[in-house]
Amino acid sequence: MKRIVTILFGALLMSIVAAPAMAQIQITIPGFRSDNPWFNNVPQAQTFKQFLADHPDDARELAQNPGLLYDPEWRGQHRQLQYFLQTHPDVWDGLKAQSADIYNSRFSQFLGNHREVASDLRDNPELLYDPGYRSHHPELTEFLADHPQVWENMNAQRESAGRTPAGFGAYDNQHRWHDANWWHQNNPGWFWESHPEWASVNPQWRDQDGTYDQQHVWHYGSSQAAMREQANQQTLDDQQRQQSIDDQQQHEHDWQGRGDNNE
Repeated sequence: MKRIVTILFGALLMSIVAAPAMAQIQITIPGFRSDNPWFNNVPQAQTFKQFLADHPDDARELAQNPGLLYDPEWRGQHRQLQYFLQTHPDVWDGLKAQSADIYNSRFSQFLGNHREVASDLRDNPELLYDPGYRSHHPELTEFLADHPQVWENMNAQRESAGRTPAGFGAYDNQHRWHDANWWHQNNPGWFWESHPEWASVNPQWRDQDGTYDQQHVWHYGSSQAAMREQANQQTLDDQQRQQSIDDQQQHEHDWQGRGDNNE
């Protein structure tokens, strides 16, 4: 009997210990996807998740606009959240590291609903920073005004990358950003037609994808043999053209000579 009681007590103790872990795994926050980077790529993510579960008002506002978490004024109005972040520096550092993904996801959603803007920015990402372009797309201007942290983040990314080879890239049709290497590998025709300056990332691409003609003009998709054949044909055409001119001049000269003899 004593042994049975001991076993039952042990099982009860195990269930009590396991209960918090099970409850931790089953936490769901309304308005947030399970793959949200805050809950998957942040140290002690479950701690932050539990805080949101205990503070539904904060969670609701962040679900509607995740960028608020990175707004000092907003955090100052939510003292409990601010205290939590101050007392959990590892969590806050992890959340800050995910800011780019949060901002980019918001902008990707906008591009998904505005195909014309997405197409323009795919061809020329720098249009985003052109005031003239933005003035002709009030929906883009309104989005950036309503999401200042998104706009600030994109400007910061641009400044850190600059217009150096490391910053070359564009959005694809699914509104995902890819660098120059990806575009050269997956869509070289569009790469060379739209952004030949990206070849500065890897000068060997020009040797791999094309060649120079006799006038030192580079052509995409032209093999050395094809270029030599084209050059030879051009030389032959020039020779035939010159021969035709010479024959015409000789013919005119002969007629002039006959006229002089008749006189």
